[in-house]
Amino acid sequence: MTSSPHVSPWRRVTPDGLDEVTTSPTPKLLLSAREAAHALGVSERTLWTYSMPRGPIPAVNIGSRRMYSTESLRRWIADREKGGAQ
Repeated sequence: MTSSPHVSPWRRVTPDGLDEVTTSPTPKLLLSAREAAHALGVSERTLWTYSMPRGPIPAVNIGSRRMYSTESLRRWIADREKGGAQ
């Protein structure tokens, strides 16, 4: 019998392969620039370059914070997989 690694009840892999790790059973709808860059595997500067209005990744400003919708990031990845806009 093989043992599987311990997975907390709030860690899951989404259908598109992204890991979601939260400390709450409520999934995050918005990610900070640091979290979004980490999820995409790029630097924060690269994410900034690809963020609207300079690039195609939509961002939401909440106060002084720039946030990224998990759904928008997934959509952007799917568009790129289909050969969409860079």
